[in-house]
Amino acid sequence: MTSKQKFHSQIFSLVYALLTRHECVALALRLHEAKWFHGSFYRRNILRKPGPLSAHPKEREANEKKRDKYGVDWSFRLIDFGRSDITIPFGSSPMYRLDRERREVLSWYKGNRELSE
Repeated sequence: MTSKQKFHSQIFSLVYALLTRHECVALALRLHEAKWFHGSFYRRNILRKPGPLSAHPKEREANEKKRDKYGVDWSFRLIDFGRSDITIPFGSSPMYRLDRERREVLSWYKGNRELSE
């Protein structure tokens, strides 16, 4: 592999990582906008599947194999809502937990901390 190819591969990996992080944070923030908090926002609770989900399964499988398993049109899902709760109208404790989770998610998005397993 030439140095130019390595450079392009590294740039693609970086862009892919940033887009993935953006999609994951968007899931959490949409949940927060609806006044819900996940309560367990960890890497293990974010699933990535080849997409688009409207495509036939064989097409999604072929998509997964493109670009060294980076694929295109990935779909992300949050799972494990066992600790989730709505913040209204129950008072300040759930609201505090929502604010804390939002700060943690945004801190991870900005690269200030790692997302736990």
